[in-house]
Amino acid sequence: MTPTHKVCTSCRETKDTALFGTDRRSADGKHCYCKPCKRAKERARRGPTKREVELARGTKLCRYCEKYIPLSDMVPQTRKCRACHRAECKKWAGENQDRLKAYSYAYYHANKDAINAYNHAYYAENRERTLEQKREYYEENCEKIAVRNSAHYFANRDRVLAQVANYTELNADYLSDRRAEHIALTSDIRSEERRHRWHADPEWRAERMAKMKDWQTANPHKMREYSLRRHATKLKATPPWLTQEQLDEMRSMHAHANDCYAVSGQVYHVDHIVPLQGKNVSGLHVPWNLQVLPADLNIAKHNKYEGPDAW
Repeated sequence: MTPTHKVCTSCRETKDTALFGTDRRSADGKHCYCKPCKRAKERARRGPTKREVELARGTKLCRYCEKYIPLSDMVPQTRKCRACHRAECKKWAGENQDRLKAYSYAYYHANKDAINAYNHAYYAENRERTLEQKREYYEENCEKIAVRNSAHYFANRDRVLAQVANYTELNADYLSDRRAEHIALTSDIRSEERRHRWHADPEWRAERMAKMKDWQTANPHKMREYSLRRHATKLKATPPWLTQEQLDEMRSMHAHANDCYAVSGQVYHVDHIVPLQGKNVSGLHVPWNLQVLPADLNIAKHNKYEGPDAW
C-alpha cells in the first residue's frame, strides 16, 4: 500500500507526499526534502536573485540608460525609468505628429462634452494651482510661445479671424461688461503710470508726441471734427455776460504763453483749470478758469480735475 505521508529530512515535519518532488532513485519514488525546503536550499546555494538584490537596495536597472534608478522613478512593471520613458514618448511624438494630431482631434470631438465637463470641474477645484502653473510656464517659455502663436496665426489667419468674430458676436454682452469692468478698475492706475512716465522718460514722451503728430497727419478729417466740436463746446461754455475787458484778458493769456515759449524754448498751453469736457465736472471759458502751463503738463493732465492745488 502506497504511503500518504512522509517525514522531511530537512525540517523533520511529517507532510503529505504531494508536497514532495519525484526522485526515481528513492525507494518510495519521492525526494527526501519537501518542496519548500528544497526551494530554500536551492535559493541558498544560488544566492539572491537579481530582482531580490534590486528590491533590497531600493533600485532597479533601467535597460535604456543602464543605470540603477530608485524604484519610485521607474515605470511600473517595466525595466524603463521615467526619464527614458518621457524621452522615448517625446521622440515618438516628434516622428508621428500628423498621426498624433489626427488621433487627438478625433478623440476630442468624440468625447467633447465629457472632456469639457472634466476640465471645468478640475479648474474650479484647482483654480489657483492652475493659474500659477500657467504663469510659471509662460515666464519660462514666453519667447517660444510668442513664436508659436505668431506662426499659427499667419498659417491660419482667416480661420482665426473667423473664430474671433464668431466668439465676439456670440458673447458681445459678456465682453462689453468685462471691458467696462476692466477699464473701471485700471483707468486710474494706468493714467497715473502714464503721467509718471511722461515726466520721467523724455524719450518715451518724444516718441508719443511723434506718434500723435503722425496720427493727426494721417487723419485730418478727424482733427477737423475734433476742432469744430471743441470750438462749439468753448462757445457754449463762454457766458454771454463777459465784459470786453475779460475777453481781452483771456486773449492776453495766449500772448503770455507765446512769450514763455520765446524765453524758455518750451511749448506752453493755455489750460482750463476745470476742464470744459470733464468726466465729473465741466468748467466755463472764463479768465479765472484759465492758466498757462507747459505743454507736457497740460497733455498729461488731460481732461481731469483733481482740485485747485493739483497742478
